[in-house]
Amino acid sequence: MSNPSQDPKVTIGSKVSVTTKFGETYQGKIFAFDARSATLTLVEEIKHTTINVDKRVIKTAFITDINLISRSSGNEAGKLVWPTQEVKQERLKRALEAARKSEMTLGVGVSKQAQNLMDHLAKQYACVWEGKTIVVRELQIKIQAPYGPNNCVGSQRSTIQSMNYVKRVIKGVYNKKN
Repeated sequence: MSNPSQDPKVTIGSKVSVTTKFGETYQGKIFAFDARSATLTLVEEIKHTTINVDKRVIKTAFITDINLISRSSGNEAGKLVWPTQEVKQERLKRALEAARKSEMTLGVGVSKQAQNLMDHLAKQYACVWEGKTIVVRELQIKIQAPYGPNNCVGSQRSTIQSMNYVKRVIKGVYNKKN
């Protein structure tokens, strides 16, 4: 295996092909090599999406071979685009909002099974805990302890279909865990 930290031709910005011990091959430019965390970061070009590049971080312990395709031009640092302050602020705002939403789905003093049910429902619907009751806001359904299919309570605006769906989800989550 070629070690990027020891081969003077393989530097930041070099285009390489990396093969892992799992038989996967990735091709891209070396974005970073971190000896402390033993990782290599590749920037891969994506041609069939609106995103033009993707970064892949690979543990060096999993790399079996690195082949140099082309050397760095030496000007790679000048090509890096740093986000503007507005972009940083927007990313921070989205991260804080995601953290707030995630916090609302963490139950306090609930069973692992109840938390698993909440996690499963929260993937598809806006859900919150009201004490120890799971509230599926969009469907206007509450699931009370012990969180079985018979512990679902709907409002007047809940539909029979949504109630039956939530009961099927509960059965599925419990059957999956058993």
